Amino acid sequence: MNDTAPTPRQPERLHFLGINGSGMSGLARLCMARGDRVTGADQQPDTDTAAAFRRDGVSVTADGDGVLPTGTQRVVISAAIPPTHPGRRAAEAAGLPVIKYAALLGELINAAGTTGVCVAGTHGKSTTTCMLAHACTRAGLDPGVIVGARTPHLPDANGAPRNFRVGSGTDPALLLAESCEYDRSFHHFRPRHAVILNVEADHLDVYGSLDAVIESFHVFASQIDPAGTLLIDHACPHRDTITRGLACAVDTFGTAADATWQWRYDQTTGGVTLHHAGERVAAWTNAMPGAHTAADSVAAAVTANRLGAAWTDVADALSGFNGLH
Repeated sequence: MNDTAPTPRQPERLHFLGINGSGMSGLARLCMARGDRVTGADQQPDTDTAAAFRRDGVSVTADGDGVLPTGTQRVVISAAIPPTHPGRRAAEAAGLPVIKYAALLGELINAAGTTGVCVAGTHGKSTTTCMLAHACTRAGLDPGVIVGARTPHLPDANGAPRNFRVGSGTDPALLLAESCEYDRSFHHFRPRHAVILNVEADHLDVYGSLDAVIESFHVFASQIDPAGTLLIDHACPHRDTITRGLACAVDTFGTAADATWQWRYDQTTGGVTLHHAGERVAAWTNAMPGAHTAADSVAAAVTANRLGAAWTDVADALSGFNGLH
């Protein structure tokens, strides 16, 4: 047994190209919370997001000149930053590592002492992640969160909606992340727990075929901690292929009698009831209508409870969830 304490992580100087983007801005904030020195550039350096960064001491400049701040150690890019971007060219000319958003987010999710939770699927990721964040926060779990949409349930100090939450950073930290399949981004993540909402033919410019999409989700699922769990839609027609040979526990959610977690939706009232092993465990009323939203709320509920949230807190949170921007 090795009793040697791990070497503390040293803060970095990170420069974000496209820092105002929904994912990039949230990731920059999470990096700031762990002690990194952050700067950024964007095509629109005068937005409210940029102004908020400047109030917190972060330099945000126009990204057309390709000038990198002195001392930059790594340059962070989104998938939208092309090889011809001036800042990316400047980094490569200076011999600086260039890292994509997903790879850096993966470093946070995969860090020792962090309980990473990833929400994946062709659609519904943002809604489910926001619901999960709201339920975990209501239950006092104090999660870190990063999601691709702003929601009033992740407010800043003035009550404005955000797309991230820093969390307590306690050990083990809890980090909830919307996890996108585009460009196989979610292959950078090795979460403790994961949700797969649905799998359809999307991003075929990257994958070329539905079979390649399905295989990509299988690769993502195979990277879940063997001591962790996967929650997947019982009705997903590709479920068996995605879950084949997984080391982690696999649960399903759906309306079928043989789903691990069974749910019912009352279209008239918006009421959702959830059953497990023949027992009703929770019920709530969705403010947002529709069976798809009901399914998203079930995935959020099961995952929040798995992380330690009481069913009463979960039901209260979901009944009060008012959506996202």
